[in-house]
Amino acid sequence: PYRNHLFGLLSDELARRGADLTVHFMATQLTSRPGNWLQDEPPLPFRHRFWRDRGLDYGGARLHFNPGLIKSLLMRPPDVLVIGGPWASMTGFVCTLLAPSVRTFAWLEGNPKCPGRNGAVATAIKRALLKRCVGCIVPGAEGRRYIEMVVGLSLDSRSCIVLPNIVGEERFRPAFETTELERTATRSSVGVTAEKMAIWPARLIPQKGVCEFLLSLDRRALDGWHILLVGDGPLHNAVTDTIAACGLVGRVTVAGAVPYRMMMRLYCAADLFLLPSLQDQNPLAVVEALHSGLPLLVSNRIGNLPEALLEGWNGWSVDPIDHASVHGATKEAFGSPILKLQEMGKRSRELAVKHFNSTRVVRVFVDSILG
Repeated sequence: PYRNHLFGLLSDELARRGADLTVHFMATQLTSRPGNWLQDEPPLPFRHRFWRDRGLDYGGARLHFNPGLIKSLLMRPPDVLVIGGPWASMTGFVCTLLAPSVRTFAWLEGNPKCPGRNGAVATAIKRALLKRCVGCIVPGAEGRRYIEMVVGLSLDSRSCIVLPNIVGEERFRPAFETTELERTATRSSVGVTAEKMAIWPARLIPQKGVCEFLLSLDRRALDGWHILLVGDGPLHNAVTDTIAACGLVGRVTVAGAVPYRMMMRLYCAADLFLLPSLQDQNPLAVVEALHSGLPLLVSNRIGNLPEALLEGWNGWSVDPIDHASVHGATKEAFGSPILKLQEMGKRSRELAVKHFNSTRVVRVFVDSILG
């Protein structure tokens, strides 16, 4: 569902240029993510179709296989075909091999710091699939590095189009423009009474590095602070046990999953955004935090780090497995006065406008894809 904002804008921009967009969904939901494309959503504002999935579950993920979709693309090939993850599903794999389009693009969120399967055989398969495409679509600088370093393809011979992950920024109001009365009311609704609050949106899964970060966190650095961890997942009990073992009860709270509208309010009530993931391809939560005018304390492994963070200017990066890095960055971030944090938040907002403005992102992308 987090892609629907992008698809709607793409459909409108293409229509203005006399072109049509059709989005083919391989399933109504992902087993690894909360949310459903058909639940709690208004009618999708673009042409689309949901296909019957005959795929298999493997290693905690779904290998989608949609024979009907493959047949449809073979019988009526589009002028331009964009395949989300050529090796992420059986459908993507088959469609890339058959290349039923004059112009086929591979859309991937590759991050060289978490490249996935990168053995000799896997890399050879990825390279072969990408060579069947006229170009690649990546979210930013780390995506380019992934293609060059991990897959081993020169961008001189591969067209590389940048399409940053975007959110509906009109939904987000900067925290520094929110009244103290509103902030206090929102914090009270989730049981936070501390002077300052850090918001940490993360599914409780190993890749997010929640327990690792908590174990490296200096309790004394949190004086006057409360960390609100928003999310749920299979590690819920392990996380709450770690909070207790580290003496962080009352300073770190697991709020569980909340409705999206509530997330916007929580961003406005926060003073700092936290995301020290071990692996994170290109997190949309970072883009939301930028639009919300929050300073960042994030992992140096996230895929949109080059576009989202200027070290010391609008926040700090941290190596999540380096105790000294965690200790130093958290001491500086949590020790910063509120006025400094607010000034950093304004700079985050500037980066959001520069790199993640939805209208401009879509217009530049359509110029590239049709050019």
